[in-house]
Amino acid sequence: MLPLGVLGLAFAGFLLYRSYVTSHQHLTEVTERQADLVMEYNLAVRAYVAEEIRPLVTSLVGQNDFIPKAMSTSYVSRRVFEKVREKYPELIIKFSSDNPRNPANKASLDELRMIKYFNAHPDIDRVESTIKVGGHEYLAHFTARRMEKSCLRCHGEPQDAPKSLIEQYGATAGFHRPLGSIIALDTVAIPMRDIQATLNRNTIRQSATMVGGLLLLLAAIAAVFRLVVSQRLRRIAHHFRSIAYQADGARLVPVEVQGRDDVADLATSFNTLVNRLQQTYDSLEERVAERTSALKRSNDDLERENAERRRAELQLRNAKSVAEAATHAKSEFLANMSHEIRTPMTAILGFADILLEAGDSEEILSTRLEAARTIKINGEYLLGIINDILDLSKIEEGRMTVERIPCSPRTIVDEVASLMKVRTDSKGLKLHIEYEGTIAATIRTDPTRLRQILLNVCANAIKFTNTGQVRIAVRLAGGDSPEMQFDIIDTGIGMTEEQLPKLFQPFCQADSSTTRRFGGTGLGLTISKKLATLLGGDVILLATKPGAGTSFRVTVPTGCPEGAAITEHRPEPSPTTAESKAASETMSHPLAGRRILLAEDGADNQRLISHILKKAGAQVAAVENGQLAVEAAFRTSTDEAAFDAILMDMQMPVMDGYDATRELRSRGYTGPIIALTAHAMSSDRTRCIEAGCDEYATKPIDRKKLIEAVFSCIARGDMKPALVQAGNQAP
Repeated sequence: MLPLGVLGLAFAGFLLYRSYVTSHQHLTEVTERQADLVMEYNLAVRAYVAEEIRPLVTSLVGQNDFIPKAMSTSYVSRRVFEKVREKYPELIIKFSSDNPRNPANKASLDELRMIKYFNAHPDIDRVESTIKVGGHEYLAHFTARRMEKSCLRCHGEPQDAPKSLIEQYGATAGFHRPLGSIIALDTVAIPMRDIQATLNRNTIRQSATMVGGLLLLLAAIAAVFRLVVSQRLRRIAHHFRSIAYQADGARLVPVEVQGRDDVADLATSFNTLVNRLQQTYDSLEERVAERTSALKRSNDDLERENAERRRAELQLRNAKSVAEAATHAKSEFLANMSHEIRTPMTAILGFADILLEAGDSEEILSTRLEAARTIKINGEYLLGIINDILDLSKIEEGRMTVERIPCSPRTIVDEVASLMKVRTDSKGLKLHIEYEGTIAATIRTDPTRLRQILLNVCANAIKFTNTGQVRIAVRLAGGDSPEMQFDIIDTGIGMTEEQLPKLFQPFCQADSSTTRRFGGTGLGLTISKKLATLLGGDVILLATKPGAGTSFRVTVPTGCPEGAAITEHRPEPSPTTAESKAASETMSHPLAGRRILLAEDGADNQRLISHILKKAGAQVAAVENGQLAVEAAFRTSTDEAAFDAILMDMQMPVMDGYDATRELRSRGYTGPIIALTAHAMSSDRTRCIEAGCDEYATKPIDRKKLIEAVFSCIARGDMKPALVQAGNQAP
């Protein structure tokens, strides 16, 4: 209720602020229009006197006579607005001059500054500003009256003015005005206090309405919650307490189920648990006796097996020490290199993904997007180097295993072409696939490794080709041992005879200039050749010529071909846009409603992984070491459900992930635990699983694989009976 009330007050405050700003703007605009209207009316009166009345009176009295009441625009305008001010006394209408004939028109200091401003800016005739008069704020419009030819008779030289004007006002005030100078300043000012009073009234009225409505809403929510949820929860809690304190051996009584909502589901789940516990109690003694007998027999067998195992282990330990001494240095180097590179790369690639997420493109600078793409491209390139090194190490140590399963060579080639088309399009190259003769519909090989070989060789061809095309020619070679042949032909830079000896050598390219121009480690062809050998085939150079391109051939045995042969390539239909969109929407929040505990000591990685999980819909609680993870997993809380899964970094201070996982399992925690580690060797996975982890994820984090792993583990956990609840286990 408290968060709801805070949100309601914040929203009401925002609405009140917006209403205040809008009302202030509106009232200010109205006041400006009023001031402008008064000024326009003043100018219209002046223009009418100057253009209509004055010429008529002059024709009647002569050039040497001047009647202010009929001929002075200031006099007539002032008398008109004196009548207006009888009804609107708050208005200020003044005609100011630095040397007026009428002393009442003497300019104040503010008006003298405005006259000086208009004289300094001859292209400006009107200014709007706020002024203070008598301690009150006014909105003022100032209009300059400049000296024109028609004004010279009365404001030029005294000898040219009408005699009656000299006799009435003297020969000093109002004369000696050059053309363009300021004769006088028309000022119209409207008080702003009415605006503030209206604003205050509107604000008080709107505040009272919003506060009253908010209080009514909160009261209604509280009443409904109390009637629908609180009373039923209290009855269930009372029933729980009565069962908790009853004597041992007493029958467990189910709770009464009311309604069909989540509270009713809670009561139903409790009743199911009661029934199962009662059944367990009824058969407990028989099961204990049977288990005791079985354990005794198992212990006898284990003692015999342990004696035999100790003898075998003594023999194996000597052999193992010799093997470990030979591989320890290399394995330690690879593991440390993987850890030191993958850990910072997690933050690099992860935050690059965050920068590239969809958003308002007008708010994202192009330089920021370019920087993010550069980070991601270089990070993925560095990760490819690590994977190549690890693959090469596995092959050389004989730990690389391959499958022999039925697969379609056409499908593999189509997948390779689809992946490579992005690179060829970016370089303006053409990519062709040619099927020559009959092609085996199915072969027995390792499709993953065959695809890796073709991707490496094709990527190599595209890298060294700037113009022209890359072709993939596929054929079935007959004979006693049929094999599939894949020719990759490019129109790139080619090689010289001197460069050929370095071909298929790890970490080598043709020469240093090639490395500088095209980059790479030189592992691609080496790994491809070794993988092809494991599959029973090979990667060979067919032909090359400087400036004319290069041709490589990949061969793999077909094994036992099955199915009919095909003679042409027909691309598989791609899913429709609607299907793709539906699938995307279905998996947009696969972890919605799930609570995840993240144990990660790195601040950057903690923020990154939390962001990925929250984007998938999960609620995330993060801690920085294994000890805090154990405490959080077993912490009792009536406001929070137990965690659906734990993501456990395996290298942390205080208590690392291995010890924390063992501690959780030893205390009865049965929920999913997924290991997070920067180590990527197969032995590291085995060590994590042996510690009690259900799944294993490496750094850098692949967000799709991570979310799939978490979702899969939670789904498997949901299918198991809830034998132990972590939140109820004693620490």
